[in-house]
Amino acid sequence: MSSIELDRAKSLLISAKSSYESSKASTALSFQLQEYLKIVAPFDGIVTKRNLSVGALVGYGGDIPLLSMAQTEKLRLTVAIPEKHASSISDELTASFTVSSQPQTEFGAKLSRSSGALNTASRSLQLEFDVENNSTSMEGSMPK
Repeated sequence: MSSIELDRAKSLLISAKSSYESSKASTALSFQLQEYLKIVAPFDGIVTKRNLSVGALVGYGGDIPLLSMAQTEKLRLTVAIPEKHASSISDELTASFTVSSQPQTEFGAKLSRSSGALNTASRSLQLEFDVENNSTSMEGSMPK
């Protein structure tokens, strides 16, 4: 094989490699652009309000959110406790409550957070209870 043929084969190899790398970069760019079209939430939930139609052009600078989501597996019960009862709050505190759609059923919740400071306007302590909203928590409910 002559040196001219060898140089020609090397040039074809380099050209083919460059074409391959270019195609690979083009594919990566397309994949990256496809990823920009996805909206991913940091939690599982359901879309409660959509402020755009499928296929609508979305631009920069809008004050209206694209959509609203709600996490329904864990609900938060917020309670204001009067100042006179604030000193009796412990980390093991539980609460029972009812909802208007199921007035005969009593649900339970465990204290998850406390504001730790009294609200000066209402003289109350804000407590938050996490309520599991799934079939197992509904099975564990206690009828009144």
